[in-house]
Amino acid sequence: MKSSPASRERVAHLVMLPLRHRPVYASSVLAPRRAHLPPAASESTAPTSDDSAGHGRHRPELAEANGFRAWWTRKLVHEWPAAVHTQWTQLGAATAPAWQQSVHARGTAVLARLPWEETLAKHLDHPDALVLYHPARVESRSAERQLVGLLRERLAFHQRWRKYAACGLPASVAAGILPGPNLPLLYNAFRVYSHHVATDHLTATLALLSSKSPPLHCEPIADLDAVAHTTQTWVAHPTGTTPPLSTDWLEQVLPPDVDQQVLITELARAVAQEQHRLVRSSGGATTHPELGRHRAGRSLHSGPAATVGPAPPSPKSATGTDGPVDASNRL
Repeated sequence: MKSSPASRERVAHLVMLPLRHRPVYASSVLAPRRAHLPPAASESTAPTSDDSAGHGRHRPELAEANGFRAWWTRKLVHEWPAAVHTQWTQLGAATAPAWQQSVHARGTAVLARLPWEETLAKHLDHPDALVLYHPARVESRSAERQLVGLLRERLAFHQRWRKYAACGLPASVAAGILPGPNLPLLYNAFRVYSHHVATDHLTATLALLSSKSPPLHCEPIADLDAVAHTTQTWVAHPTGTTPPLSTDWLEQVLPPDVDQQVLITELARAVAQEQHRLVRSSGGATTHPELGRHRAGRSLHSGPAATVGPAPPSPKSATGTDGPVDASNRL
């Protein structure tokens, strides 16, 4: 495969999830940002080492210029998450009491059920260029439209839930009068932080796509068609706890800067979540919008099989009566 465009910049590599053809993984290649700038511009806007890591927007000099907003960003993005991470790590320490280790294990299981789209958003740390690998049967224009649609959908989601989580902070602070660690505060603070980071990254990525400078680089991959068929078949008729995927095709069709094992892990988690949503929606259950929890009740979707994932193949489609269904038209 030819080298990625803008190889001297931070490039985010996106792989379209075979299920519903949605991006499932982002791998940023760290390099000096804007290395192609003229010398004069480089002297005035030369990024620091912190800027090259994607965090230059939170530099101290910018914080002084922006006043309260910068103070809030510093607290929200740096100080509070560091404190929350420290307290949470202490709960899982080997020297911690058994009940704290149990809380840490249960909390980790809850976090593992967070939507896979959130992980994608948090990986998109202000890239300079985007490369999208998609199944060959999906046209590049269609793949780009689906990518933009997904990013906009998730941006609205994280903006809304950031407000909800922030509203819960005062009540969770009051829970500190109880003995033991303030778990409600830890969780709410983590959710506010996660939604803020996802919102920031999605906004920057959408701006990059809108500017088309550089334009989105699409790489159609024929091997992803077979993976899409295998994955959708597994979703419709699951035979185990994880989808039957292999890293062989990844090593041949994707660049070496994409972490193969991380992609397999994220893909398996995403497919499992989508398959679970499909099964539960078909049974008339609703899905918790943040945690993926499912509870009995009337489905929120008028057509669950069409909205939450690919429907199982019908006898008509199998015999060709209705004709083949083009996966490129399925979101």
